[in-house]
Amino acid sequence: MILLPWMFLLIVENGGRKITASEATLFIVSVAVNAIAVYEFLWAKIIHV
Repeated sequence: MILLPWMFLLIVENGGRKITASEATLFIVSVAVNAIAVYEFLWAKIIHV
């Protein structure tokens, strides 16, 4: 888990320069999933019962 950011940098630096549609879609989906998780963790009533 500690090396995950370094692996991400390695993949990004060795990839192509243009972002593809599938990469953009996956990025948007990952941001949405993380936003939902943060909302559920911080503001949902079910967690703070």
